[in-house]
Amino acid sequence: MKNISIIKAEYVCDYKVRLTFNDEKVNVVDFEYYVMKQKNPDYQKYKKLNEFKKFKIEEDNIVWGKNWDLCFHIHKLYDNTLTKIKNCGRKPVADKKVCVRLYVLQSVIDAKGGMEAVQENATKFVNSKNEKIGNKNT
Repeated sequence: MKNISIIKAEYVCDYKVRLTFNDEKVNVVDFEYYVMKQKNPDYQKYKKLNEFKKFKIEEDNIVWGKNWDLCFHIHKLYDNTLTKIKNCGRKPVADKKVCVRLYVLQSVIDAKGGMEAVQENATKFVNSKNEKIGNKNT
């Protein structure tokens, strides 16, 4: 198994974080299920988005808290195989357009194998969706 490490982590929306790995692979990982299912009182604070956003990279992994209150197996993050449950019973915070753009971005990265074509293709997709929405409203 190859040596995998996270070199960059960026908050996207809701409980989603864009992770960049040392081999330039990029995944948008949804941590919502794991954050929301936490029963330990020490971890309840991460259900609040302002606390969730306080993640950091330590020892090549994304972690939360001084004592690594939350951390995840790096291969699950790399393969983006965390279990997903839609909304976990709460109303999503992010605008739907933001999440559509996020999905498009991840799809283009996966299809093209890199960031070079992402902006151009994402813009084309969003513009085409906006045109379709505009045509339905007229």
